[in-house]
Amino acid sequence: MARFTGGWVRLDREITDENGPYVRDPLLFTLWCCLISWASRYDTKYFDHKNRKIEIKKGQVLISLRGLAKTFGCDHKKIKRRLDVLEAHQSVTQQTTQSGTLITILNYSKYQDIEKQSGTVTGIDNGTDAGQTRPYNGQSKQSNKKREAKSPPPYAVNLAQLWFTKIPRKTDDEKKLIDEWAKNIEAARNKCKQTVEETTKAITYAINDDWWKKSRIAPSSLASKKNDDGWFRLEVFLNQAQRGDTSNHSVQPSTIEDVKDSSYF
Repeated sequence: MARFTGGWVRLDREITDENGPYVRDPLLFTLWCCLISWASRYDTKYFDHKNRKIEIKKGQVLISLRGLAKTFGCDHKKIKRRLDVLEAHQSVTQQTTQSGTLITILNYSKYQDIEKQSGTVTGIDNGTDAGQTRPYNGQSKQSNKKREAKSPPPYAVNLAQLWFTKIPRKTDDEKKLIDEWAKNIEAARNKCKQTVEETTKAITYAINDDWWKKSRIAPSSLASKKNDDGWFRLEVFLNQAQRGDTSNHSVQPSTIEDVKDSSYF
C-alpha cells in the first residue's frame, strides 16, 4: 500500500457521535481513521509492487483489501463492507486499479488544509509536524532569500554527516562541506515535497546501498535533474527504499556521469 507517513491529521468530533455509525462499529472507526492518516497530503507519484508508475492525488490512498484484512485480523470482505458504508455516507469513493483499490477521501482539503483556515504555516523545516507542507505565505522574495541563507535544519545536517562518513571526499573544510550538503538535502526535500521522515528513509537507503555508493552520488544531484520517467533522484531513492529494493536499479534517474562530482576523482 502507498501510505503517507509522519505529521498529524484532523478529525471531526462528529466521528464520536453516539448516534453515528463509527462508535457502534470499532472496525469502521479504525479503518476511517487509518484512511485519513494514510492519505497523501499532496499530488505524488509511486512505484507499485510490480514496478508500475502510478499517480496518487492529494487526499488519496492506494490500498490492498487483503493487506488491510491481514493488518486488522479479519476477512477482506469485512473491509469491503466498511468501505461501502463509507462510500454510502459520501466519505470516500473507491476505484479498482491494477495496483490495488484507490480510495479518495472526499472533502479532504476542507478538513486537512489547516494553513488555509488559520493563515499560518503549519509545517516547519526542523522536522516538527513533518507531515505538513510549507505553503506560500505571502512573504517577499527577499524574505525567502534570507530564510534560505539560514543554517540548514538539524535532520539535514545529521544526514549530511552520515553521507560524508559513508561516501567521504577530500576537503579542506569539512564543516563547510557538510553545511553545503545539508542545504542541498533540504532543498531537494522541499522540491520533491517529501516529509523529513521520507527524505531520511530515502537517503539512508541510498548511502547504504552498494550500487549507489559505487556511483559516488553527490547531494547536489538529489533533485537537479529528472529521469525519462519524470522522477528526481531523491524520489527514486524513496521508492526503492519503500519497496525494500536492494538490487534493481533499473529506475535510476540518469546516467552515472550526470551525478559524478569531479572532486571525488
